[in-house]
Amino acid sequence: MSANVKEITENVLALPKRSRAILAELILDTIDETSEPLDNEQAWIEEARKRDKELSTGKVKCRTHKEIVSAAYEAIG
Repeated sequence: MSANVKEITENVLALPKRSRAILAELILDTIDETSEPLDNEQAWIEEARKRDKELSTGKVKCRTHKEIVSAAYEAIG
């Protein structure tokens, strides 16, 4: 890895999570092999942004795999 790429990487990793996600999306768009967006691609991007906002604002809470499985077992008895 060149010094320039290493410096850019360090700077990017210091950004807030949301900024890194937006930057990653922009970079991926530049290396996409298709010229047209995939079906539902924009819908998934919007869904991801909505979920990120819900987590950031506290509207929803993350749950662990163990919590989800436990709740599922309780629901089915």
